Amino acid sequence: MVGAADASREPQGRTSGSSASVRARGPEPGQVGLALPEVVSTVKKGQRYVASAWVRSSASGQQVTLRVVGGDGKEVSKKTAATLPGLEWRRIIVAHTVASAGPLRLEIVAEAIPAGETVLVDEVVVRLV
Repeated sequence: MVGAADASREPQGRTSGSSASVRARGPEPGQVGLALPEVVSTVKKGQRYVASAWVRSSASGQQVTLRVVGGDGKEVSKKTAATLPGLEWRRIIVAHTVASAGPLRLEIVAEAIPAGETVLVDEVVVRLV
């Protein structure tokens, strides 16, 4: 979990029966999201990975960033997209080339989310290309 938020399973997914829901809480808008540690436990220098996630928010236009983090936090590849209103899902895709061996983690983070608003995340995929 990233930021002041509550995570739960939402019964409406993009194509499946459920998705992850992150609801912001707190007095001020803040950064919230999901941190997925060790999505790939061992990587080698020079390998290339592509990560993707489908996102949706309860408020349109929220900025959501997908980050692949490696090298003990020193390597970060990221891609940001604005979410669509209502039931519209948006796919975010980011590529990452490994500079040093070790695990990769994935972060899906939304900035300045007002309390009570939610970000939904579904179909997270990380693959070696």
